[in-house]
Amino acid sequence: MNLSFIAKKKLKYYGLIIIGGLVILAFTMSFIKYYEDTSSEYDEEVKKLIRSELIALQVQYSFKKQVQEWKNILLRGNDPANYLKYHQQFIDEFERTQNYAQALIDQFDKTNKITELASDFQKTHRSILADYQQALLVYEQTGFDANAADKEVKGIDREPEELLSEISIYVQSDITYRLKTIESEVFAFKTTLALVFIALQGVLCLGLIRLTKRLLNVNLHDKITGLGNRELFVNSIADFHKNRQDFTVGILDIDEFKIINETCGNSGGDIYLKEIGSLVQNHLPKDAVICRISADVIGFIYLQSEATNKSLKQLKTAVSQYEFHYQDLTTSLTCCIAIYEVNEGDTVEHTSVLNGLYASLLEAKSLGRNRLVSYDEEDSFIVGRQKLMRMVSHVADSLNQKSIVLFRQAISPFDTASQSTYYEVLMRVKHNGEFHSPFPYLQAAEKFHLINKIDQYVLRETILYLNKHPEDKAHYSINLSGQTLSDERFPIYIRELFENSQFPLSHLGFEITETDIIRNFSIALNNINFLKSYGCKISLDDFGTGMSSFGYIAQLNIDTVKIDGTFIRNIANVDHNKAIVKSIVSLAQELSLSTVAEFVETEAEMKQLEALNIEYCQGYLIHKPELFYEPQD
Repeated sequence: MNLSFIAKKKLKYYGLIIIGGLVILAFTMSFIKYYEDTSSEYDEEVKKLIRSELIALQVQYSFKKQVQEWKNILLRGNDPANYLKYHQQFIDEFERTQNYAQALIDQFDKTNKITELASDFQKTHRSILADYQQALLVYEQTGFDANAADKEVKGIDREPEELLSEISIYVQSDITYRLKTIESEVFAFKTTLALVFIALQGVLCLGLIRLTKRLLNVNLHDKITGLGNRELFVNSIADFHKNRQDFTVGILDIDEFKIINETCGNSGGDIYLKEIGSLVQNHLPKDAVICRISADVIGFIYLQSEATNKSLKQLKTAVSQYEFHYQDLTTSLTCCIAIYEVNEGDTVEHTSVLNGLYASLLEAKSLGRNRLVSYDEEDSFIVGRQKLMRMVSHVADSLNQKSIVLFRQAISPFDTASQSTYYEVLMRVKHNGEFHSPFPYLQAAEKFHLINKIDQYVLRETILYLNKHPEDKAHYSINLSGQTLSDERFPIYIRELFENSQFPLSHLGFEITETDIIRNFSIALNNINFLKSYGCKISLDDFGTGMSSFGYIAQLNIDTVKIDGTFIRNIANVDHNKAIVKSIVSLAQELSLSTVAEFVETEAEMKQLEALNIEYCQGYLIHKPELFYEPQD
């Protein structure tokens, strides 16, 4: 069985945790068992002592009862019935005293003094029985003369009584001694257990402290460079701000870092980052917080000072002059540094700081790399970048909350005999009950590579709408971005959607732009052919705006060209617009492509387009976009 690296690591650490847990459990169970067994032994010992004391008292009581029964015989024995009664009670007490004495003997070891005294008492007590029997004969022969009978046994109880007194003293002494011994042993046992428990807790605490330090280091530091990680960086910004200090936050981004990875591999890239991290540490104050916050970006925070700000220029120079040697390769790269100065009293959050830093970094990249840029809230370029970056989260929220709704605008044929209805699928963003233009969202999504998610969302929801409304026989055309068109995985996503569709797929069409195709022509062409294999129509949108339109149109397996609105506006009055449209229509007719004029807004434009043999028109004059589907959670 081949295990992955992660699986092996998990098995190792989980195995150690399980073994450690089992050891602790076994130790705890043994500890509890030992404590219970020892406690039971002490309890039994105490019970035995109490039982010994009780038996000693029972021997004394029974012997006294025996003496009392003898007196009852002498006082009331002249009546035959009473004589037999008290005589039997006397014998019973005698036997009971013997049994209690034997029980006392059994309680102690043979070497114990109490055992010796109890045995002597038992023998002495048994020997006086004959004397009592002789005294009873005298009692009967003398006509129940109590004095004569009592004279026969006078003084014979003294020795047993003395033995019993001595036994009582020894029993009390032994019990006292044994109880003190038990108390001492219990105290020593509990003390030992407490010390062992404290020692064990100490070991566990030390283990936990070491584990906590290790986890803290793992959770807050980058494994490759040893620098802090993004979490530490973000929280440190908040900490510096809480301390009401003037501080500077900065990020250093390696220009074209992929060159290192491509020439030296990932291992070489890791070594390079570690060495750049050391350069950063050498040029910043010792108390600066330095973290690796993404693949090739190092963040830093330090208290503001002129000296440190100057050292950033030296750091930028040091990075550009640093020659990285790996195996037989030597490479040098530059970096861009962006800084954001936060003064005491500024009310900023770490998200705003990071947003400003990344916007400044993009400006530095646009200026030609190897730049040091300071955030300026009045810089229009940076402000624009920030707006786009903030819009990214709105895009994600809109997709998750399904606040992007679907509108449609009719594409009407000039031939009124046409039986088909065509719509272009548009989108709006619903917020607080109002519909807003999607342009800022699309701009941000395009810039930060989220546009494919919007494309998938619109396509998925359109298909869902058509599945729910089989009565709608119209044809719907959906816009596809360059990122989606150049995605090799796009057919996989489409295939799953199409297989679950419940309407003719020929009712779906897609609109693409020339610039999107040029990005990756071969992949785009494969995706176009894939869509057409399901019967979908393909329209080339914004035709005529690109310099290569006429060169590419012959190579594409498209069905329609949509003439860009810049050529449609004022076509009745601008001759060169009319000439361009006329040439496009001629080309389309030669290639058997249908034509659509976009942004038609006046009757004069309509008449001119009809005269030029345009087949379809689209614009506010014909149909204003209307809501047709609001996706539901």
